[in-house]
Amino acid sequence: SIDSMKSAVVSWALDAGATIANDVWGLQRDREMAALVARRNVPVIIMHNRDSAEAGLDIMKDIAALFERSLQIAAKAGIPADRIVLDPGIGFGKTQEQSMTALARLDELRRFGLPLLVGASRKRVISSVVPSEPRQRIGGSIAAHLIAVKGGARIIRTHDVAETVQALRASAVRLVGMSVARNASERPQTVGGGVFASCISETMKTNAIRSKCSAKPRLRTRLPFRILPRRRRKSRR
Repeated sequence: SIDSMKSAVVSWALDAGATIANDVWGLQRDREMAALVARRNVPVIIMHNRDSAEAGLDIMKDIAALFERSLQIAAKAGIPADRIVLDPGIGFGKTQEQSMTALARLDELRRFGLPLLVGASRKRVISSVVPSEPRQRIGGSIAAHLIAVKGGARIIRTHDVAETVQALRASAVRLVGMSVARNASERPQTVGGGVFASCISETMKTNAIRSKCSAKPRLRTRLPFRILPRRRRKSRR
């Protein structure tokens, strides 16, 4: 994806091979952006942003208001709803507390009926909880993304792809404790050294994830979200 608020930059990037436009100002800074996205028929990420953080602001109300305006712009330009993703903009134009609030209350944005993207990877908000440098924030990044997925995020942007995928796959499955087997057919299976009576997907009832348990040390799970790798650079947010 190309992250920009300038249509000229996005147009150049799309010509160079980018396939997703990520407007860090939600189609509201460049009047040509929405028309470009519609004309090129590419997915667009609408991100919440502010010129500066304002303590005391109802950040969830502000995020929702920006999304409503942005979706009106998108509709007027002819961008199909199924090409739109919403991003609350963790670390952009927010106090650290507001970024945490946006993460904790992400589920409130489900009302828009569109996929939610969260990118909290190595951001300064993690250091506000545990002081750390960007490369020391992997644990906090994973924790933030687990919270995001629980809140409804379907796309995660991260620097640490392998670690994040592992954590999300593990959290997507509920491992039920061992019970005494009454007969051979009920005997618990051993997975990676642990003994489990059964493996139940968190969302098995909706068929969003289909899980398999076996005696092999691997547990393969289809995740109901995507992982987008971020460029490895020092976080400034």
